[in-house]
Amino acid sequence: TTEIYTLSLHDALPISALEAAYLALVPELSDYVCDGNVIAMVEALAPVALALSTGTIRQLMCLVITSCAEASCRAPGTRATMADSGALVAALLARVDDSQDDVRVESLRCLAVLSELSVPKPEPRGVWVSVQERVAVLAENEEEEEQVREAARVLATRLAGR
Repeated sequence: TTEIYTLSLHDALPISALEAAYLALVPELSDYVCDGNVIAMVEALAPVALALSTGTIRQLMCLVITSCAEASCRAPGTRATMADSGALVAALLARVDDSQDDVRVESLRCLAVLSELSVPKPEPRGVWVSVQERVAVLAENEEEEEQVREAARVLATRLAGR
Protein backbone atom coordinates (compact mmCIF):
# COMPACT_ATOMS: atom_id res chain seq x y z
CA THR A 1 0.00 0.00 0.00
CA THR A 2 1.05 3.57 -0.55
CA GLU A 3 0.92 5.93 2.39
CA ILE A 4 0.60 9.63 1.81
CA TYR A 5 2.27 11.94 4.28
CA THR A 6 1.56 15.64 4.60
CA LEU A 7 4.91 17.30 4.90
CA SER A 8 5.87 20.93 4.87
CA LEU A 9 7.90 21.73 1.78
CA HIS A 10 10.34 23.55 4.04
CA ASP A 11 10.99 20.29 5.88
CA ALA A 12 11.48 18.36 2.66
CA LEU A 13 13.84 20.78 0.92
CA PRO A 14 16.07 23.50 2.31
CA ILE A 15 14.83 26.49 0.31
CA SER A 16 15.03 30.21 0.86
CA ALA A 17 12.02 32.46 1.32
CA LEU A 18 12.63 33.93 -2.15
CA GLU A 19 12.68 30.48 -3.75
CA ALA A 20 9.50 29.64 -1.84
CA ALA A 21 7.86 32.81 -3.18
CA TYR A 22 8.49 31.64 -6.73
CA LEU A 23 7.20 28.16 -5.87
CA ALA A 24 4.06 29.89 -4.60
CA LEU A 25 3.21 30.53 -8.24
CA VAL A 26 2.50 26.82 -8.65
CA PRO A 27 -1.10 26.39 -7.45
CA GLU A 28 -0.44 22.90 -6.08
CA LEU A 29 2.42 24.23 -3.92
CA SER A 30 1.23 27.66 -2.82
CA ASP A 31 -0.64 26.37 0.24
CA TYR A 32 2.54 24.70 1.46
CA VAL A 33 5.08 27.43 0.81
CA CYS A 34 3.18 30.59 1.76
CA ASP A 35 4.07 30.56 5.43
CA GLY A 36 4.81 33.55 7.66
CA ASN A 37 8.41 33.91 6.47
CA VAL A 38 7.48 33.94 2.80
CA ILE A 39 4.57 36.33 3.32
CA ALA A 40 6.76 38.72 5.33
CA MET A 41 9.42 38.59 2.60
CA VAL A 42 6.85 39.22 -0.15
CA GLU A 43 5.35 42.16 1.75
CA ALA A 44 8.81 43.68 2.32
CA LEU A 45 10.07 43.10 -1.22
CA ALA A 46 6.91 43.98 -3.15
CA PRO A 47 7.01 47.81 -3.04
CA VAL A 48 10.61 47.77 -4.30
CA ALA A 49 10.01 45.09 -6.97
CA LEU A 50 6.87 46.85 -8.19
CA ALA A 51 8.88 50.04 -8.75
CA LEU A 52 11.57 48.37 -10.91
CA SER A 53 11.81 49.29 -14.57
CA THR A 54 11.46 45.70 -15.85
CA GLY A 55 7.81 44.98 -16.60
CA THR A 56 8.26 41.22 -16.30
CA ILE A 57 9.47 41.58 -12.71
CA ARG A 58 6.57 43.89 -11.85
CA GLN A 59 4.10 41.39 -13.34
CA LEU A 60 5.78 38.43 -11.59
CA MET A 61 5.64 40.24 -8.25
CA CYS A 62 1.90 40.82 -8.71
CA LEU A 63 1.45 37.11 -9.38
CA VAL A 64 3.46 36.14 -6.27
CA ILE A 65 1.46 38.53 -4.07
CA THR A 66 -1.81 37.19 -5.46
CA SER A 67 -0.75 33.58 -4.95
CA CYS A 68 0.26 34.15 -1.31
CA ALA A 69 -2.91 36.14 -0.62
CA GLU A 70 -5.08 33.40 -2.16
CA ALA A 71 -3.29 30.77 -0.06
CA SER A 72 -4.09 32.88 3.02
CA CYS A 73 -7.77 32.96 1.98
CA ARG A 74 -7.90 29.18 1.57
CA ALA A 75 -6.58 28.52 5.06
CA PRO A 76 -7.77 31.36 7.32
CA GLY A 77 -6.63 31.12 10.91
CA THR A 78 -4.13 28.35 10.21
CA ARG A 79 -1.32 30.42 8.75
CA ALA A 80 0.05 33.92 8.64
CA THR A 81 -2.00 36.28 6.52
CA MET A 82 -0.95 39.24 4.50
CA ALA A 83 -1.23 42.49 6.40
CA ASP A 84 -3.35 45.37 5.18
CA SER A 85 -0.22 47.23 4.22
CA GLY A 86 -0.88 50.70 2.91
CA ALA A 87 2.56 50.69 1.25
CA LEU A 88 1.81 47.45 -0.61
CA VAL A 89 -1.63 48.63 -1.75
CA ALA A 90 -0.18 52.01 -2.81
CA ALA A 91 2.58 50.28 -4.81
CA LEU A 92 -0.02 48.13 -6.57
CA LEU A 93 -2.20 51.18 -7.21
CA ALA A 94 0.75 52.83 -8.98
CA ARG A 95 1.00 49.78 -11.24
CA VAL A 96 -2.64 50.22 -12.30
CA ASP A 97 -1.30 52.97 -14.56
CA ASP A 98 1.69 50.92 -15.77
CA SER A 99 2.81 51.21 -19.39
CA GLN A 100 2.23 47.47 -19.90
CA ASP A 101 -1.35 46.21 -19.92
CA ASP A 102 -0.31 42.78 -18.53
CA VAL A 103 1.12 44.47 -15.44
CA ARG A 104 -2.00 46.63 -15.11
CA VAL A 105 -4.31 43.61 -15.26
CA GLU A 106 -2.25 41.63 -12.73
CA SER A 107 -2.08 44.58 -10.32
CA LEU A 108 -5.88 44.96 -10.50
CA ARG A 109 -6.35 41.22 -9.89
CA CYS A 110 -3.90 41.37 -7.01
CA LEU A 111 -5.76 44.29 -5.43
CA ALA A 112 -9.02 42.36 -5.80
CA VAL A 113 -7.61 39.43 -3.82
CA LEU A 114 -6.06 41.71 -1.20
CA SER A 115 -9.37 43.55 -0.82
CA GLU A 116 -10.90 40.26 0.33
CA LEU A 117 -8.30 40.00 3.09
CA SER A 118 -8.39 43.53 4.41
CA VAL A 119 -10.76 45.01 6.91
CA PRO A 120 -12.19 48.43 6.03
CA LYS A 121 -10.49 51.19 7.98
CA PRO A 122 -12.39 54.14 9.47
CA GLU A 123 -10.17 56.85 7.96
CA PRO A 124 -12.01 58.87 5.31
CA ARG A 125 -9.15 59.08 2.76
CA GLY A 126 -7.41 55.73 3.11
CA VAL A 127 -5.48 54.11 0.30
CA TRP A 128 -8.46 51.87 -0.51
CA VAL A 129 -10.55 54.99 -1.23
CA SER A 130 -7.89 56.04 -3.76
CA VAL A 131 -8.03 52.55 -5.29
CA GLN A 132 -11.81 52.73 -5.51
CA GLU A 133 -11.72 56.13 -7.23
CA ARG A 134 -9.08 55.07 -9.78
CA VAL A 135 -10.83 51.78 -10.54
CA ALA A 136 -14.15 53.51 -11.17
CA VAL A 137 -12.50 55.63 -13.87
CA LEU A 138 -10.78 52.63 -15.48
CA ALA A 139 -13.91 50.50 -15.52
CA GLU A 140 -15.86 53.14 -17.47
CA ASN A 141 -13.13 54.35 -19.82
CA GLU A 142 -14.03 53.11 -23.32
CA GLU A 143 -10.46 53.73 -24.53
CA GLU A 144 -8.97 51.16 -22.13
CA GLU A 145 -8.12 47.63 -23.22
CA GLU A 146 -10.99 45.24 -22.47
CA GLN A 147 -8.83 43.11 -20.12
CA VAL A 148 -7.98 46.17 -18.05
CA ARG A 149 -11.62 47.30 -17.94
CA GLU A 150 -12.82 43.82 -16.92
CA ALA A 151 -10.22 43.52 -14.13
CA ALA A 152 -11.23 47.02 -12.96
CA ARG A 153 -14.92 46.06 -12.93
CA VAL A 154 -14.19 42.94 -10.84
CA LEU A 155 -12.21 45.00 -8.35
CA ALA A 156 -14.89 47.73 -8.24
CA THR A 157 -17.52 45.09 -7.44
CA ARG A 158 -15.44 43.66 -4.60
CA LEU A 159 -14.72 47.09 -3.18
CA ALA A 160 -18.40 48.04 -3.31
CA GLY A 161 -19.15 45.06 -1.07
CA ARG A 162 -16.63 46.09 1.62
